[in-house]
Amino acid sequence: MENEAAVPLAADEASEPLSDNKIFVESILRDSRLNKKVLLDCGITLGYADVGPENGFPVLMFMGVDSHRYLIKMFEGNANAHQLRLISIDRPGRGLTDNVNISECRISMWPGIIEDFTRKLQIQRFALVGHSLGAVYALYTGHLLKQSVVGIYLVAPWTSLNLAGTSLFFRGARLLPTMVVKGCIELSQALVRRLASSLSSSYILETISKSCSEAERKTLLQRETRDIFEAIKMSRARGERSDGIVLDMLAAIENTHQFPFEYKDIVEAVHVYQGDADTLVDLKTVRHMCSFFEKCEIQVKQKGTHALLMDEEVVTDLFRTISAKFQTDAT
Repeated sequence: MENEAAVPLAADEASEPLSDNKIFVESILRDSRLNKKVLLDCGITLGYADVGPENGFPVLMFMGVDSHRYLIKMFEGNANAHQLRLISIDRPGRGLTDNVNISECRISMWPGIIEDFTRKLQIQRFALVGHSLGAVYALYTGHLLKQSVVGIYLVAPWTSLNLAGTSLFFRGARLLPTMVVKGCIELSQALVRRLASSLSSSYILETISKSCSEAERKTLLQRETRDIFEAIKMSRARGERSDGIVLDMLAAIENTHQFPFEYKDIVEAVHVYQGDADTLVDLKTVRHMCSFFEKCEIQVKQKGTHALLMDEEVVTDLFRTISAKFQTDAT
């Protein structure tokens, strides 16, 4: 059962004249395509956004930690240009999606959730795009649902801490008691939220962009990007979930569970986009990960960082490649 979950305007908001940017923010909050929900057979309610042509080639985009379905709005124009139907799903405990217990392995259960989700939406074939931690979800889903997956595409992927050269800080955090790490993350998140609530989205994005490439910075500083981030902030204030962010962080450092697969298990073709200036997961580590795959192509973007998905040139090449793969498979 699918339904819309757009939040109505509060009475005081509806009575005030809105500036252009507030009108755009409100349009996101009220857009039925960006505020969809579906009840899965497993009992989980899943929130998602669905943009691009309805009859386009389906692409499921899995974002990084603290991802939100509204981010898909940034890629709508490019999706339309390449006839791609982009779908971004809130992971458990984020946005409109129910959370799961900390004892559950979020990554292990994800392919079953996606299988149920695509069946509900009557999607038979789809491509997977994973950014940062979303790459781990994309790899495992693509491996288990290989009959339905047209291709696996990773952008600035997060890697297992079992690989040599990964962060000693994160590797140390993996060994600490879960409740200690969880408490520290929750405290830091609370401080970040409190700070963010007092700062404008423009200031936050300007600060983030200082460590990015010029191409990434250009996207981050666009008015539409600012308004999308503002809508994400407002969605949380209106009751959307964020408790799953902590559990995603624990999953990333493999504190609660090891990744449910080994890289050598991945026999499906994988296409990777990686920046050579990524300081969170460096190029050497990504190349090491790729060496385990049976079939892998890696494209390196000069000066690209972990925000590589903000690089319009990279996204255009990614979408062009996916569209061509769908067309090739159809012939």
